[in-house]
Amino acid sequence: MKICFVNTNKKWGGGEKWHCEMAIQMKAMGHDVYFIAHPDGKVISSLQEKNINIIPFRIGNLSFLNHFKIRQITISLQDINPEVIVLNMPSDLKSIGIAASRVRIKNIIYRRGSAIPVRNTKFNRYLFKNVVSGIITNSEATKNTILQNNPELFDPEKIQVIYNGIDLHEFNNQETQNLIPKDDKKIILGNAARLSRQKGHEILFDIANILKERKINYHLYLAGSGEKEVQLKKLAEKLELRNNITFLGFVKNMKSFMEGIDIFLLTSEWEGFGYVLAEAMACSKPSIAFDISSNPELIDDGKNGYLIDAFNIDQFADRIISLSKNRELREELGHNAKEILLNKFTLEKSVKEFSRFISELQAK
Repeated sequence: MKICFVNTNKKWGGGEKWHCEMAIQMKAMGHDVYFIAHPDGKVISSLQEKNINIIPFRIGNLSFLNHFKIRQITISLQDINPEVIVLNMPSDLKSIGIAASRVRIKNIIYRRGSAIPVRNTKFNRYLFKNVVSGIITNSEATKNTILQNNPELFDPEKIQVIYNGIDLHEFNNQETQNLIPKDDKKIILGNAARLSRQKGHEILFDIANILKERKINYHLYLAGSGEKEVQLKKLAEKLELRNNITFLGFVKNMKSFMEGIDIFLLTSEWEGFGYVLAEAMACSKPSIAFDISSNPELIDDGKNGYLIDAFNIDQFADRIISLSKNRELREELGHNAKEILLNKFTLEKSVKEFSRFISELQAK
């Protein structure tokens, strides 16, 4: 089968990781794979030496208004002539999706990874009725947001949930680094997320402040970079938390990060799929997160971690404190976390579900 993946985001995130992994796996299965990506983006660099046909292309949110650019895309797609095209960004859907429908590509799949409701606009109604033939979401929570503003927007039978899977072979083979120093006298807490508004670091700092006020001997390590880094460092100083918090910056080796902590904390305001929760599970670590968006799909409350009432920081702190005092419980929850991961969130499982989904669409 000839498959064309499209992800023109210049930055790197969960959607980019999923698209690249699927492209590599489909190539390994013998499919003819093409990839349209931003010429200066991280997607292209991650696909180097993978024997995948790469087509560099810049797409913006208003590119669908540029008739010359749409014509360029149309010509490229005519040359490729794929049977299936898998789109990532809303901007990709609006521009490359339209071009793909003009070329009459049989199956135009939109992969959505953000648990934010689709706006019920005339243009979106046109796209989902006349362009998209199938949708892949990264969680049930994301699936539910697609039809939230318009239940008639798209046939729910053609929306497939495929979780982001961990490549356990690659993950386990990562060389372990001494990223976080051991300290048996402290409970070591971790958070890995882009330093942005969505990830709720201010909420996390409020929780850290409660722990400090309650005389808990802890240290919090933050993995990630982003536009709020300076602001968050100033906030940590203002709350007099700099002795309790370490900013590690961007961390590539998440195995080393997760192995160095005792409990993983996620305070995001929303998550399409909390991939970092899966990474914590891969290292047999318990997690605590708010009971919102896709978090309940990864955390079975009381079995592999805890779900907290939305934005209840006192309850969040209470769970950290109780878990910090019980090593045996942490180990039990961590063991359960690894078992759940093996059953639900492996790359092998994701690849099988993706392959089956596109095959079923092709057969119709």
